[in-house]
Amino acid sequence: MTQNIDFPTSYGKRRNVSNQQSTKADLQFNATRQEVLLEAKLLCIQIVNRKRLQEEFDKRLENANALLSAINRKAEQGESNVLDLNKIKLLQLEIKNQAALNLSELKIRQHKLAEMNGGSEVDISTLDYPTVASLPEFETLDSLIEANDPVVKIVKQDREVGTQQVGLTKSMSLPKFLGGYHQQSILGQRYQGFHVGMTIPLWENKNKVKEQQARLAFMEYRITEHRTEHYYVNKQRYEEYVHWQKVSSDYNEILSSANNEELLKRALDAGQVSLIEYLMEVRYFYDAIDKSLEAERELQTTISKLYKFQL
Repeated sequence: MTQNIDFPTSYGKRRNVSNQQSTKADLQFNATRQEVLLEAKLLCIQIVNRKRLQEEFDKRLENANALLSAINRKAEQGESNVLDLNKIKLLQLEIKNQAALNLSELKIRQHKLAEMNGGSEVDISTLDYPTVASLPEFETLDSLIEANDPVVKIVKQDREVGTQQVGLTKSMSLPKFLGGYHQQSILGQRYQGFHVGMTIPLWENKNKVKEQQARLAFMEYRITEHRTEHYYVNKQRYEEYVHWQKVSSDYNEILSSANNEELLKRALDAGQVSLIEYLMEVRYFYDAIDKSLEAERELQTTISKLYKFQL
């Protein structure tokens, strides 16, 4: 019975490769964890957005109900007609349908979040988004992302594993020791004893080193490719952040200047605008609020994606 014993340096090389692969596994776990946390965070943002929309629909429905009551009273006094009543009823029905659809979408996202939480409901009672300071300049933020993103580290770790693999393959081309206990019978004579020898690989690893070096070169290319691709992904998201920040700021500035719905209601009561003018204007106002809420949601979504490396 004999056993091959590799050259002593091979064992150190194997240990290095094993350590590097273990480090890569940890990085892959961290990258997967961040993806899951980001998905959960984006769901939370959508839930807050849907709740804010629901609050708006409740206000609109309350105003539509009050307006319908007022038009009913006018109709009883002969100051309004069925056409006006139908217009308000259509507005009321439209708001009800929007509210019902939004509530359905809200529940879908709440159930998805609960599923991610192992089946336990997550209570999100707030209607406010996290306060985020203004982002730094793009180049600064891009450097932070690259320095902390586990995906970037995984690609670089592949290169380290490849480097160690090249060293291990080279060490396997070194002579191997042979040792063991040997016995043999020749012409009735029995020979036995310890056996020590050495084997010299000639062709066994002839092309393996070149193969590992080629893989290492490919990994170097992957690092450059990933860096270029990731740079433009970061840049696109940063540009989206700048866009949605401006859109959100513009809407907030306009909508906070006056309560257009209340002004329109006063103008309608005073006879300064007709019912059809009121309905057209109030829809413009509602559309502006919806777009403002959308801009806030997209802004928070973009910021969350940019700061995924902190999760």
